[in-house]
Amino acid sequence: MRGTSIWIIGLPSDWESCQIVILFIDRLPFHSWSDNTQNPPLRRWSVSLPAVVVDPDSPPPPAGTPPQRWVLDTGFTGEAFAWRRHLEEAGLDPDEKPAGSRRFRSMLGARAQLPVRNADLWLLSNIPALHGKPFRLESHPGIAFRNTSQRPDPEFDRPLLGMRTLHRAGVMVLIDYSTATVSLWTPGSWYETVSFGLRRAFSGFKTVPIRW
Repeated sequence: MRGTSIWIIGLPSDWESCQIVILFIDRLPFHSWSDNTQNPPLRRWSVSLPAVVVDPDSPPPPAGTPPQRWVLDTGFTGEAFAWRRHLEEAGLDPDEKPAGSRRFRSMLGARAQLPVRNADLWLLSNIPALHGKPFRLESHPGIAFRNTSQRPDPEFDRPLLGMRTLHRAGVMVLIDYSTATVSLWTPGSWYETVSFGLRRAFSGFKTVPIRW
């Protein structure tokens, strides 16, 4: 699968109805850190994706915008979750553009009613041909957040991408534990595949490191 840019899923009799997905994140390494709260320290990993949060009426983030590290959580059935500090770090006022609230239950059974902030979430690519072309993840009604002034732990309290948001976007994700990498494909069109495939080939299928 290395270097693959375009996948065509299925071979229906109606050729135009083929589902096309384009490689958007190519073999991005897992995030890894040492948990020094354990004795001896434990090595931990997370499947993290580069994303930018903006107001819903704002244009897509321009090229060069530094991303936040959002963790892909397959156990989180909701949309997206963050702490108040994460929204503030993205330049958003958590108290603006409210979108109601949502009731959440943790895997330990604890329940909480959390406020929701209307916002757009954009994934960034690690492929040079897609530099400056983020992919929008729609989150309805928005991003739920823990409304506290407490500073979140930089490793354990990361913002989360839930299953519902990724399902709605129609993306395809490959988590490769043998190489400790994640790849992600986004829906595309026949017209996009031609120029993108050529540009990837001429670049030697290179990727660029994500600077969190």
